[in-house]
Amino acid sequence: MKKLFFSKLIFCILFTSSLQSQNEVRIVKELGPGAENGLTDDAQIIGTVANSILIADSGNFITSNGTDPGTVISGELGEGGRILHHKTTLNDKLYFLLENETEDFQLMEFDPFSGSINTILSGYDNISNLIAYNGKLYCSAEGNDEDNAFISIDLSTGNIETIFELNSFGGMRDVAIHNNLIYTIHWSATQDGAFLASSDGTPGNVNEFYFFHDGSDFSQGRTINMTSADENLFMWYDNGPDNYTLFVSDGTASGTLELSNSFVPISFFDIEANRGIGTLGNKILFRGEVDGDSDENLWVSDGTISGTFPILIDGELEVKPRFFTTLNDKIYFNGAHTNSSFGAISGAMVSDGTESGTKRLFQGGNHPEDFNNDGWHIITHQDKLFFAANNSLHANELYASDGTLDGTERLSTIGQENEFSSVFNLRSAGENLFFFGNFDASGRELYVYGPTTSSIYNIVDHSLDVFPNPVDNILNINSDFKNVDQIEIYDFEGKLIKTFLQPNRRTLDVQDLTKGSYLLKVRQGQDISTSKFVKL
Repeated sequence: MKKLFFSKLIFCILFTSSLQSQNEVRIVKELGPGAENGLTDDAQIIGTVANSILIADSGNFITSNGTDPGTVISGELGEGGRILHHKTTLNDKLYFLLENETEDFQLMEFDPFSGSINTILSGYDNISNLIAYNGKLYCSAEGNDEDNAFISIDLSTGNIETIFELNSFGGMRDVAIHNNLIYTIHWSATQDGAFLASSDGTPGNVNEFYFFHDGSDFSQGRTINMTSADENLFMWYDNGPDNYTLFVSDGTASGTLELSNSFVPISFFDIEANRGIGTLGNKILFRGEVDGDSDENLWVSDGTISGTFPILIDGELEVKPRFFTTLNDKIYFNGAHTNSSFGAISGAMVSDGTESGTKRLFQGGNHPEDFNNDGWHIITHQDKLFFAANNSLHANELYASDGTLDGTERLSTIGQENEFSSVFNLRSAGENLFFFGNFDASGRELYVYGPTTSSIYNIVDHSLDVFPNPVDNILNINSDFKNVDQIEIYDFEGKLIKTFLQPNRRTLDVQDLTKGSYLLKVRQGQDISTSKFVKL
């Protein structure tokens, strides 16, 4: 029985704003006293949206906006519940896939502004390959009647449309957005075999332009990893004789090429945590393992056969690269950079996509902190690099850097001196950087680097109406605040876009805003009233 509905598990969240120059590291909320009552080893970050994070742990959904009152258990995964591979964001909400024994496969929604978790779609035997495209959600879905199709879901109307049918033998293997079209690898309902195809997302529109094979298929989306890099669309898939081949495509049959068939499958299931693939212009850098050699090396491809090769570091050192992140036209990652008598030494590395331009980022021993083992879980957040590293007094702590040694500083003190601590699973969410921190005395907890608690304002239940909504030029405000100090407009990544300092102003000129959704904040003292609006 297929159902489209919105069942809400609503828990009120206190919204926050910040003075953006003030930041600190803190435990978001101690979920339980002592080392045994925090997050478990199985805690899984589902995703982030706006300034919030969604976590699955011990059968529960945990949502947080970086504050103590805004961190709550917001529902249950259900008996045998598990989170599936694909997730996406649309209209400032997070969408993900859940499987449990009660409802089988479900499409779920997390709204960070209400704190609610909603069931959008259920009653299917399988849902996968979730993406957002042109204001709708798309996924492959198989009903209990064994019909298998790629469908669209219009959240504004609840309308579900079949885009094209799929062969139930192989179904859909992976999906990506590239050059403003949907690209899929799927088994055709009208031809024999598996194809690379494109679609504009309208019913009946599918162009199966490249044939792969018509044999057995044991691939998964987490090993195919369709990746868009400028004009190149990369993927690892079966070509028939070879089980795992790196392909590139420009969207045409003649422009779809086999780059290398020497790889063995590598699973990038938790791609946000380990990030085994990075993009730099039209290139990808990735962790690759070739058949007959168990080493995990750093590879690069520009979409040509000659431009697909391993980048060798210090001879033939096994680099084991991971946590790829891009900042200012360079790509950063953690990997082994030096061979020593004690074994391989790993740390933060930087690359411009060439062998000569790939090197160790900096010498932590020359820093006042004398840090080492740097670059673990490195990530870009608000135009800086953040990563975990050790130093002579502290174990694993959080550091921030502009990419230079002088511009690197330690931000956290999770553990006491000379005692164990660890920092991992860094996630950027608007103005918040979330991470897991582990210390013997407190156990595993959720931490945030974000606005200080002294700069967090109270959201109060004052009347605030904005009209017209959607708006083109002039936005009118009706608020029961008597003395407005300031009005601010934020995008839904948490970035401050405009500030109006005129007290008691009731009309705002927003014609220069780009199309999209925004959050309006009206301040009076330490109180804030908020409303969402859409710019046409």
